Amino acid sequence: MIKKLTSVSSLAAIVAGVLCFGLTSCDNKGGGSASGGGAGDANKEDHAFEFPKPEFAGTPIPAQGIPNLEPAGTPPKLKWKLTKGATNLAKGKPVEYKGSPSIGEAKQITDGDKAGQDGSFVELGIGLESITIDLGASASIDAVLVWHTHKQTGLVMKDVIVEISDDAAFTTSKQIYNCDDDNSAGKGAGKDYSWVQTNHGRLMDAKGAKGRYVRLWSNGNNVDELNRYTEVEVWGTAAK
Repeated sequence: MIKKLTSVSSLAAIVAGVLCFGLTSCDNKGGGSASGGGAGDANKEDHAFEFPKPEFAGTPIPAQGIPNLEPAGTPPKLKWKLTKGATNLAKGKPVEYKGSPSIGEAKQITDGDKAGQDGSFVELGIGLESITIDLGASASIDAVLVWHTHKQTGLVMKDVIVEISDDAAFTTSKQIYNCDDDNSAGKGAGKDYSWVQTNHGRLMDAKGAKGRYVRLWSNGNNVDELNRYTEVEVWGTAAK
């Protein structure tokens, strides 16, 4: 999985994120649409998400060994077409983590605090780890918005996988995102991009997947083996 990439790509991706900060739309090139999700559906409407201020602290970290890194200059998704009446179903909901975070508490992942400062993120264990959010009831989900951490400039989380299920054991589930290109997590090889962490997080199209539980995997990052989360939002409506 080791393929060396130049630090220029990482720096360009970061600069692109800064330039797009605060805009309601950015030119869609390279697959990073600023708006999308059922554009022709009359039951959907544009929703502009709220993003925390950028941190971009420290010397940028060169992205190395990440073969499926998002192309430099790809604009972040800043808005999405959500089903009318959709809300952040994850806000305040319980987060299961099989272990004790070394920093923070699992419940902070759905507490609404998206800031990049110390005290806002949760640090889990090393290697492959997962968290599960219980929405309390089955829902039709339009999008999942994830902030791992955005204090350190140039950080890339590895093997990010997001799956949705109505079964707490995830006997059956639907993957909505998978950037594990070599199946090192054992959940199947994915073709989605890894990305440089910024204050825009990552907006993932759930394509109306239905379920009560949202599970997120990661496998360390390009600096160390630790897994960090700041906030997860799950946008949708009660399942019919």
